[in-house]
Amino acid sequence: MNQNVTGLMISVVFMFGTALHLKKREGYIVKTMVKPVLKVVSFSSLALFLVMAYILRNQVVSYLVAFSAGTFILSSIYSQGISEKGVHYFNGKTFVIPMEKWQDLNEAVLSDGEVLGIEFSGRRTRVNQTYHPEDREKLVGTLREKELEVTIKDE
Repeated sequence: MNQNVTGLMISVVFMFGTALHLKKREGYIVKTMVKPVLKVVSFSSLALFLVMAYILRNQVVSYLVAFSAGTFILSSIYSQGISEKGVHYFNGKTFVIPMEKWQDLNEAVLSDGEVLGIEFSGRRTRVNQTYHPEDREKLVGTLREKELEVTIKDE
């Protein structure tokens, strides 16, 4: 019984984190396009967690923990984008989505192509993200509104 209570508590923590990621994503001006390699990794981790739950305990609580952990990882990868406060990005080190504030960013370099690539340079980090080409005007408008130096490279 004790392991079931612990499993439920862990699931609630993961679900709370997932809800926070999704709530944050709702407020984004422009949402990123998730790279295919991250899609494969995130869905593979969910599948791996479910297989581990089957092998280790094969109980409902184990599946709940595995599913909630997998969706937490998915939500952290899909919760990247641009908000009024700054650029939210997935750095691969933590599943809490860090944010680089507008005042901490130096420049943005846009690469036009099949997808819209953008590289942000800031005080603490360099962030590479991809966006849908149809979001170009909204993205460039937001960057200029935030008085960020924008360089556009044609590929």
